[in-house]
Amino acid sequence: MDVNSLPFIDGTILRARDPPMPAFPHIEYQPSPQMKNKIPAEISLGKPQTIPPSVAIFELTRDQLTKLKNKANEGDNSTSYSSYEMLSGHIWRCVCIARGLDRDQEIKLYIATDGRSRFRPPLPAGYFGNVIFTTTAAAVSREVAAMPTYYTASKIHDAISKMDDWYMRSAVDYLEMQPNLSALVRGAHTFGCPNLAITSWTRLPIHDADFGWGKPIFMGPGGIVYEGLSYVLPSPSNDGCLKMRITLKDSTTALRANETSRHCLWISNLDYVAIRVHTPSVYFYKPDGSHNFFDINLMKESLSRALVPFYPIAGRLRHGEGGRLEIDCNGCGALFVEAVAEGKLDDFGDFAPTMEMKQLIPKMLHKKVHFERCKLRYPSYSRRRIGGPAFCEFLVRYCAWHGCEFPPVH
Repeated sequence: MDVNSLPFIDGTILRARDPPMPAFPHIEYQPSPQMKNKIPAEISLGKPQTIPPSVAIFELTRDQLTKLKNKANEGDNSTSYSSYEMLSGHIWRCVCIARGLDRDQEIKLYIATDGRSRFRPPLPAGYFGNVIFTTTAAAVSREVAAMPTYYTASKIHDAISKMDDWYMRSAVDYLEMQPNLSALVRGAHTFGCPNLAITSWTRLPIHDADFGWGKPIFMGPGGIVYEGLSYVLPSPSNDGCLKMRITLKDSTTALRANETSRHCLWISNLDYVAIRVHTPSVYFYKPDGSHNFFDINLMKESLSRALVPFYPIAGRLRHGEGGRLEIDCNGCGALFVEAVAEGKLDDFGDFAPTMEMKQLIPKMLHKKVHFERCKLRYPSYSRRRIGGPAFCEFLVRYCAWHGCEFPPVH
């Protein structure tokens, strides 16, 4: 199958204006509030105490979402809020209460917002690049914890309403004027307690990924990188769960099926300040009984063909003029990993991104590597002896310091 919508490669359409004209303070790029009363990092033995964050999936039915949205009509409120605004407000309020924050603790909520259709005129269809802006709502904990849900929804509504063409171009200009973009890179210090980040995948066609196996029975993040990150997912078919051991079978580099343009691609400031980690996503498919249900050669061929229109993915990072990072579209290829997993779909509960789930994914080590060796895309495909294939893919967001290391073969 050919690509119906070809990517628009030129990222320079998101350059700042000349001269830059930021018109807002852009709190999304200001330092995040820190805990006023921090829990001591030392225990009695004098060693740091590391508590891994707990991860869970909460399922909300259509009726529950309807009841939640109807809460916007409580009290003297006359403003209508979307289901997403009410749900995000509810999550923010519950997290604030569960954390037991001081009443005067300053907090921020970060919401990933796709700017493609918000620009005027909209960006070209198939624009290849990061256009994720960060809607940010700020408050103090007593407001969020004590006020009705529609109050927190109103804070979110007001923040989202600002994300128009004027605001986003101001954000691009604001970044252009910063002397050190690396100081604005988001990470654990941004989203951890007392703050929160919500990313919605509800409008992504994540359950339409049919590679000849039918629709996936589940798709979701394979791991939560930082405490404070959360995802809103559309409902999967939820046929069960899994628990397995992964054995690396083969690791190759998929090359482009045809020759493509060779040049260097400019990276926008939005990429520079984006969170410098990858979010692994995992797809699970139910076999149909055919002997060739999982055709690894077909997957390799499909990837090679996809690397023709999406040729920057087959490139490498490099330093250009002035030391600025850029993508060298040199056609070196993308890493393709095949693995075999032993297990079944009986023991994985609700597919929460637990440590067992992370075993499906090649391990990424945060270490310095040569830019010319840094692949931008790492797809991996694993076959389970019981139940069919699981497809894992993740995109490294132009992170030149990421190396790649895979689990040992058992």
